[in-house]
Amino acid sequence: ILTFPILIYRWGVYHWEDFRFPDGSSKNKYWIALVCRIINPKNGSEQLIPSLIPTSQWENYSSNPQWLVDTVVVEPEESQFFSKKTILDLKNIQWVEETTIYQALQKGKLTYQGTLEETIIQEVESAIRNAETLSLRDIKILLCEE
Repeated sequence: ILTFPILIYRWGVYHWEDFRFPDGSSKNKYWIALVCRIINPKNGSEQLIPSLIPTSQWENYSSNPQWLVDTVVVEPEESQFFSKKTILDLKNIQWVEETTIYQALQKGKLTYQGTLEETIIQEVESAIRNAETLSLRDIKILLCEE
């Protein structure tokens, strides 16, 4: 049997079945990798991989303007991945261990969908660069400068 490395790419959009949040809740979510190098999570590193978890909770965000700080709003026609107005919230970056990613891949719970559109990538990078709520260290990590 041939086995192929399963790679995680920067700006890759994945569908994660039963993604587990830090509070213990879980939900089927899109997961956008912000890793700066291609990784093969099979290597079993405990390194934390930064990622964005898009949300379609536009009503909650629009009624709480402070929630819109450090976000990118994606209209449905801007992305092949999102059928509703979607928020990419830099205040809610998830740091996931490589081993957790590998286990999800092995169980078929994490599947690659494609690469985020270039215009959205540029908007997210600009939002990271100008972020009010991220530490300078996190900004550098997320922009692959560290």
